[in-house]
Amino acid sequence: MPAVTNEFDKLPIDSIVIERTRRQRKAVDTTGLEDSIKAYGLFHPIIVRPDGVLVAGERRLTACKNLGWTDIPIQYTTDLTPREYRIVELEENIKRKDLTWQEIAQATYEIHQLYSEGDPEWNQTSTAKSLSTVRTVVSNHIKIAEHLNDSRVAECKTLTEALTLVERTESRKRSNDFLFVRNRPLEEPKTDLIEDSIRNSSFLDWAPDYDGPKFNFIHCDFPYGIGVADGPVGRGFEHTFYKDSPEAANQLLECFVTNINKFFDMSGHIMFWYSDKNHSEVMSYLNRVPGVFWLPHPLIWYHAESGITPDYRRRPKHVYDTCMLGMRDRYILKVQSDVFACPTDTSMHPSTKPEAMLNYFMSMLVDTHTTMLDPTCGSGSSLRAAESLGATRVLGFEIDPNYCEGARRQLREARRMRAVKVTTI
Repeated sequence: MPAVTNEFDKLPIDSIVIERTRRQRKAVDTTGLEDSIKAYGLFHPIIVRPDGVLVAGERRLTACKNLGWTDIPIQYTTDLTPREYRIVELEENIKRKDLTWQEIAQATYEIHQLYSEGDPEWNQTSTAKSLSTVRTVVSNHIKIAEHLNDSRVAECKTLTEALTLVERTESRKRSNDFLFVRNRPLEEPKTDLIEDSIRNSSFLDWAPDYDGPKFNFIHCDFPYGIGVADGPVGRGFEHTFYKDSPEAANQLLECFVTNINKFFDMSGHIMFWYSDKNHSEVMSYLNRVPGVFWLPHPLIWYHAESGITPDYRRRPKHVYDTCMLGMRDRYILKVQSDVFACPTDTSMHPSTKPEAMLNYFMSMLVDTHTTMLDPTCGSGSSLRAAESLGATRVLGFEIDPNYCEGARRQLREARRMRAVKVTTI
C-alpha cells in the first residue's frame, strides 16, 4: 500500500503541541513502527486541533521525529467526518489504563467496523497497524466482541478466559452440527411433554432396543450395590424398585456399557456417581466404554451435616459423595472447583443429589447444545439442573411410579417458573 503523506496538510513537527499532563501515555514505544513508516510511509496522519495541539497519533509523531522528518501530515479535528471523529475517539480511549477487557474488545471491534465501512480493502492487519498492535490481538478482540451478548462470556474475568469459553462452545456446536446431520434420519420431533421427559419405565428395558437420536451428556446415579437399605441410613430405600445390591448394580452397569453406543454421542460427557467401597468394580465396567477418558480425580459433593460412620469406635464419619467425570472428545465450558459443599435433601427421594450441587458441576458441561440422559433419575433433580443451564432435551427414567410422579411435578413447576421469568424480563 503506498504512503498517503501527500493527501493531507503538513505542519512542522516541532510546532505540534503535546499536553503531556492530559495524555494517558507517559512513555512512547515506537518498536516496529519506524521500520514500517520507512518502508511504506505514513498510513494515517496525526490528528490536531486548529491550534496545533495533538489529539491523536503521538506514537506516529515520535516515530517520524526519530526518523528525522521535519514536518508531518496532519488532519484537523474540524475536517473530520462523524465516522472519522468516532474512530479518533475510540483509538484514544482504547489507550486508557482503566478500561476493562470487555470495553477494549468492544472498542476494537467498532474501530475495525468503522474503518471497513470506508475502505473495502481494509482488513484486521490494517486495524492492527492503526492501533500499533498485532493482527492476532485484533482478531481475538473482534471474536470476543461478537459474543459479548452472551452473559457467560461477558462475565469472564479475563480475555483469555473468554476466548477459551468461546472456542469450547464453538467446538461443541461444530460437533453437534455434525452429529445432527449424521443422526438426522433417526430424529424425533421435539416435545415438551413431561411424560416424554421423565418416563415411568426401566432403563434396562429401554437401552437394548433404543434406535433414536443420541445424547451428549449422561448423568448416572445407579444404586451403589453396597446394601444401603441394610445400613444406618437405610430408611426409605427398602421400598425402591432397584435394590441396592451388587447384583442390581452390576445388571445396570452391564446394560449401560453394552448399549452405550446406541444412546451416547461420539462427543460428550458422563457424570457417574459411585461408592468408594466398589470403585474398582465400577471402573472395571466403565473402562469398557470405548473412547471415554475418565479423569483421575472425582468430583466431590461435601455434605458434612449428614455424614455417618459404620463403626463409631473405629472409623471416621464419611461426609462426601464422589462422581467420576468421563469425556469423549468434548471440551468443558469453564473451569470449576472439583469440590462443592451442599446439604442433603431427602424430602422427595432417599438418594437425591441436590439440584444446587448438580447445577454447579454441570455448569462445566451443559449449555444450549446439550441433550441429556439420566437412566435412573429419581427425584429428577439432574434434569431440572440441566434444563436450567439450557439443555435442549432431557430424558430420565424412574421405575417407581410415586417418585416418577413427584419428579414430573417438580420439572413441570421448574419449566413454568422459567417461562414466567422469560415473560417478565
